[in-house]
Amino acid sequence: MKMHLAFISVLATATFLVGPGDVPLPAQATSLGGDGGDAGESSKDEIVTKYVDGCRKSAKEGNCDKLRKEAVEVLKEDLRTLGSSANRAYMPAIVTIFKGDEPELRIAAADAVGMIGPQDQDVDVLAPLTNDPVPDVRNAVMQMLQRGKGPALTLLGQRTVSTRRGLTPDTLPDARKLMVPVAPDSTYLFYASDVAFGRLSYTAKSMNDATAFFKAKAKKGPMKLEDFQDKYRDQLNDEQLQADIVYLDLGMSSMQVDTWARGFSYSYDAPLDMRMDPEQELTAQEIVNTLNEYFEVMVDILFKYSGTLDKFVGDEIIGLFGAPIAIDDAPFKAVACGLAMLQALEEFNRTRAAENQSAIRIGIGINTGNVITGAIG
Repeated sequence: MKMHLAFISVLATATFLVGPGDVPLPAQATSLGGDGGDAGESSKDEIVTKYVDGCRKSAKEGNCDKLRKEAVEVLKEDLRTLGSSANRAYMPAIVTIFKGDEPELRIAAADAVGMIGPQDQDVDVLAPLTNDPVPDVRNAVMQMLQRGKGPALTLLGQRTVSTRRGLTPDTLPDARKLMVPVAPDSTYLFYASDVAFGRLSYTAKSMNDATAFFKAKAKKGPMKLEDFQDKYRDQLNDEQLQADIVYLDLGMSSMQVDTWARGFSYSYDAPLDMRMDPEQELTAQEIVNTLNEYFEVMVDILFKYSGTLDKFVGDEIIGLFGAPIAIDDAPFKAVACGLAMLQALEEFNRTRAAENQSAIRIGIGINTGNVITGAIG
């Protein structure tokens, strides 16, 4: 009975938010049975109905802000109820919630799909959800993908990592003001862009159209490599200079950073003559490659234990457990994740040894407690 009422509530709201033609009805819905309900359920239905009819369809209600908060809480509970059923028949209707304009409901919908358990066959439907303009929704979708099974879902999660936080939507930049040519019918990738750092990412529906667009903007054909290197020699020299400096955001001078980075790359368990052997020194690019390989292994483990990637700080990975999405036994999972990382490091170093590369060592710190998380200010 409660499951049926929850579905009807979510279905009715989704129908209004995105239009009746966009909300799929599961075949099993007609067999869930039940009419009416207890007084508590009726009261919740009245809240949602009052908000939809009095605030969304018209402005006849004077306390819409209060009604909206109450209706959102009711619908979040209904979405959790549907998610707890683990019934895949509800997924199409739940995913439709992402077309609405309530970030909190989209977060709850992601949590519900995660509880049901996404599969590789759902990738085409779930992929657009990773590009939500609201950072907290993107993070909820990332958590949702981690709960699924299959290589396609894993790959999608790795390619769409979002590190920002908050319920304020990211704004779509004006590419013309930034003098960035964008092919027609391109989609802006919120999770892969950061205007503050001058990074704008787009994906085009058709590579042929995109190729034709950029080819038309070119004044002449491709330059010869020698001509390109000669014309842009100053810029290339600047890039090479930056590549030779490993920036770790530690407030050190470039010489200190370079020395510290080389020390990090060696095994402290190795004999002193190996650590000091000039032939063992790594170039800046080799250090970057090592860190990238290391991050790939460790971030996969972080996701495996329901952790959220917060950010990279130099060679440090900061992960969160229990925020922004609540999970059971967050401290336990954090410790289990740390132990798994130590085990993975042993295999990582064995592989490096087989390739005649020096081992690395890591430290893991875990803190737990109550925090206030979310958009502040």
